[in-house]
Amino acid sequence: MRRALARFSVTRRNWREVHKQVLEEVKRAEFVAFDLELTGLHVKNERFIGIDRCYAAHREGARTFLPVQVGICAARRCPERSVAGASHWILSPVSLYVFPRESGEQHFSVSAATMVFLDQNGFNFNDWVRHGLGWLRPAEEEEKRRSVQQRIDEVGRLKRGAMANASAAEAAAQQPAVPLEIPEGADRSTV
Repeated sequence: MRRALARFSVTRRNWREVHKQVLEEVKRAEFVAFDLELTGLHVKNERFIGIDRCYAAHREGARTFLPVQVGICAARRCPERSVAGASHWILSPVSLYVFPRESGEQHFSVSAATMVFLDQNGFNFNDWVRHGLGWLRPAEEEEKRRSVQQRIDEVGRLKRGAMANASAAEAAAQQPAVPLEIPEGADRSTV
């Protein structure tokens, strides 16, 4: 099977070089599969009977543990290579290491069993911490956007104020100098 994009890990070190290719493969795909590795899975170690309890346990785990890696696999058919009605698929898998960089002091939960599992399956903890792509939760992203917009607005106000002051100074410089009027009295006789 030929691959359009060989499986590789994406970090801050190579994101600029590869993100356009990754996005292009996703756009060309007929479907995209996602896999998310977290710092843990379940908060409580119990058996889950019933879909509702299972869903609730996974939801609680997703809220408690942080993502460490996002797996993406873009899949598309290649009609030229299909034989006898069987489709030939081109798969483009990629793993993105993600680490919460923008949140400041970040505390998060970790499951020891999950860390052992990740280690046994080749997870590179050094790349994760040192070079993982930054991410924000939706509320953190919105706050960051507001903060950046406020700074942009402030720079715009300062720029407009500086331009107005420069225009006023330029206009004043082009006016002929008017002699200073000194009122009648003691000061006038001194001058």
